[in-house]
Parts: sequence; C-alpha cells; structure tokens
Amino acid sequence: MGDFIKRLEMAITFGKSVLFEGIDEELDPMIDPVLEKNIVKQGGVNKLKLGDSNLDYHDDFLMFLTTKIGNPNYTPEIFGKSMIINFSVTMLGLRDQLLNDIVQFERPDLQEMRNNLIIETSNNKATLKKLEDTLLSELSKETDIPLVDNVPLIDTLNDAKTKSVEIGKALENAKVTTAEIDVSREQYKEVAWRGSILFFSIQGLSNISEMYEYSLNSYMTVFMNALNTSKKDNILKNRLKNIKDKLTQLVYEFTCMGIFEIHKLMYSFQMVTMIMDGNQELNKVEMNFFLKGNTSLDAVEAKKPYAWLSDNGWKDIQKLNGLEKIWEGFTENLLKNPKEWKEFFDHETPEMIDIPCGYSQTLSKFQQLLLMRVIRPDRCVNAIKNFIMDQMSDFYVKSPPINF
Repeated sequence: MGDFIKRLEMAITFGKSVLFEGIDEELDPMIDPVLEKNIVKQGGVNKLKLGDSNLDYHDDFLMFLTTKIGNPNYTPEIFGKSMIINFSVTMLGLRDQLLNDIVQFERPDLQEMRNNLIIETSNNKATLKKLEDTLLSELSKETDIPLVDNVPLIDTLNDAKTKSVEIGKALENAKVTTAEIDVSREQYKEVAWRGSILFFSIQGLSNISEMYEYSLNSYMTVFMNALNTSKKDNILKNRLKNIKDKLTQLVYEFTCMGIFEIHKLMYSFQMVTMIMDGNQELNKVEMNFFLKGNTSLDAVEAKKPYAWLSDNGWKDIQKLNGLEKIWEGFTENLLKNPKEWKEFFDHETPEMIDIPCGYSQTLSKFQQLLLMRVIRPDRCVNAIKNFIMDQMSDFYVKSPPINF
C-alpha cells in the first residue's frame, strides 16, 4: 500500500494521472483529502495535505477509480465528492456492437464500405473546416492592397470555393450511400437484438448468486461460434432464423454448464420471457401479477366460495378478475361452474387437460400460467415447462449434455 501512496504523491506533485482498478464499495480514508480537494494556497503555491505529507498540488493531476461491481452501493458522501460515470454496457449499445460483428461476418464488403465512408466523411469535414479557417485567416490579415486587387487572396477564395463545392457534393453522396448501407444493415438487426437480450438474460443470474458472473468476452466467444456453426442459407430470412436458433441454443448450453440444476428452469423461463418482451409479445402487467400476485394489504371483502380454494388463491383471483379485459367475468364463471372447477382442481395433472369455461381456447399459454397460479400453484413448475415448450421447444426444459 505504501508504494501506491508514493505513486499517488508523485502524481499529485508532477500533475500526472493515477488509476486505481478494481476498488470495493469502501474506499481507504487515506485518499479523502484528494476526493474532497482540500487544497490550500501557501506562498502562492497550491498545497494538499496527504497523510503526513504536505504536497505541492499540480492543476493537471487527475485520479480515476474503477470497479467491476455491477451496481455498487456507494455512500452519498462518495457520490458528493466524486463524479460517477457508468460505463456498463446497455442493451441498445450491445445491440449496435453485435450488429457490427454480424455484418462484418456476413457482409464484410458492406462493413468495409461503411468504415471507409466514415473515414472519408470525417476527412472531408476536417478539410472543409481547414478551408474555412484559412479563409478567415486571409481575410483578417491587414494589408494596404485593395480587396479587388489582392490576387493571392482572390486565388485562395476561388480555390476554397472549388474545393468546398467538391466536398459538399462528396458529403451529399456519402449521405445517400450511408442510407443505402444502413438499409442493408437493418436486416441483421433482429439477430443483434436477440444476441443482446440473451447476454442480459445471463447477466441477471448474478442476482441469484455472485458466482454466476459472465463476462462479455466469454459471451462473444459463444456469439461468434453461433455465426460460424449455424446453417448457411441463400435466403436471408432463413439464414437469420438459423443464426437466432443456433445462438439461443448455444447460450442456453453455455449458461446451464455453469449453474446449479435447481436454477436451470428458472433461467430458461427468464430467457423466454425476455425474448418475448424484446419482440413486444409480453404483457408486463400479467407478468408482474404472475411473479407477485395480489400485493394489496387490504382484506378481501368477498367470502371465499369453496373450501378447496386457498386464501391466497382467492385473494389473487380478486386481482386477476380485473387485470385485463380477457379476465372479466372470471370470478363469475368460477362461481357458476363449481363442479367443473372442482374436477379441474382435483385432477392430478391439471396443466395437461382443458380448462373449464373454454379458457384453454381463449387464453394464451402464458395467461394459462396465471390461472394455474391462482387455482393450483403447486403445478406451476410443470405449467412453466409447457409454456417454454410451446414458445421454444422441449430442449429448453432439459439439462443439455456437457460437451468438451
């Protein structure tokens, strides 16, 4: 630690930058004077007291602290003393990054054209700025020669005009070409979006256990492997579907290889619902109900009609009845058809039979999970498996084989 303090002291004195990597949520009080910028002026010189040393403070000094903690819980004091910048990857940011990788793999010519266009556009804009600065510089020079007789200035103006017109045309052409390239790249965005969703489905596992940590580098290995091993097809739509299917399969295998058996179905459910959400197919109100049920603290006014219904189940039914339009009249159907609902409740595998009152035909597989939650919560695990198989395949409810 003494060596680090010595380096910090030298950086403060000579105006260098210092970086502390992998810090924890608690910081050494030793660096508090630096964070608080306790700088005093002595004899016209800025001084900072660090420990027992009274150091000359250089204005160019910078200190950076980085952490690998996903969501660090720092104290308000630390937030007040420092500038916090979150460099964590976002879902949209990762999608754009993966899009570049996909286009580079599938259409290297398109990616190279785009890169060259970016460089060319940047150079043209820099040249245009340089011409403007040259013109302003020439016009601002003091001279006794009248403007109309200043041949060098007129030549400079003509040259600048010619070049600016050429650059303007080049920039307009570049804008058109960029739009055409973006249209071609847009076709691969669905794969990039799936890749981003799958990565964040893995990242969520760290909330269960700290040992479930996955780096972006390891994920990129799986992603590139999916591009290499997915089935080729001359029809782009089929090719994109093959990539998405292969990527989803490899990510599931990769993740299951590092988590406990008890968490595999939960991860599969998380992955499927996140894919549905990314495709705008998930009703978040219903998802929230499935996870939490009726969270109201108020007692249920209506008396429970059947002894076989649990108290929590009856309370949840009151919430479910007014959740969405499709659930209107659910309580009434439950009360009007006691025999059918009792048989459904008593069945050994209710998730495998038709639901009374035609709900098997009117409800989606996900909505049937909500019904199972309020009637037979003990069969929810099996109902979730049916839901996953309906959305994906039975591959995602099994433990995949470990291949070395």
